[in-house]
Amino acid sequence: MYSTLSQPGCSRLAGPLYSFGVSVRMIPGLLRKKCVASPALVEATFWLGTLAVVSRVLPLILPPSLVEALPWSASIAQTAYAFSGMLGLGAVLCLWVNLWKTAVG
Repeated sequence: MYSTLSQPGCSRLAGPLYSFGVSVRMIPGLLRKKCVASPALVEATFWLGTLAVVSRVLPLILPPSLVEALPWSASIAQTAYAFSGMLGLGAVLCLWVNLWKTAVG
């Protein structure tokens, strides 16, 4: 038996973070721009994406003994898992706005 982190799903969760980092460096270069329009949006993309991955993975790796000892931890884990999609969408929107401003501006 192997741990949850070694399952193929975790690589699919961290993959978008790599894509976010590469796209803010490559796309402006392909558009012959010196840099992205807003470094603050790059930082927002990073933090929202990181929070999305953490809130998606952390509930999956909680030990069952913790969930049994603290019944409210299951509710918090489910809520974090639910919000991970919205955080990921926020990261994608920040990236899209930044790249759009870079292309147009």
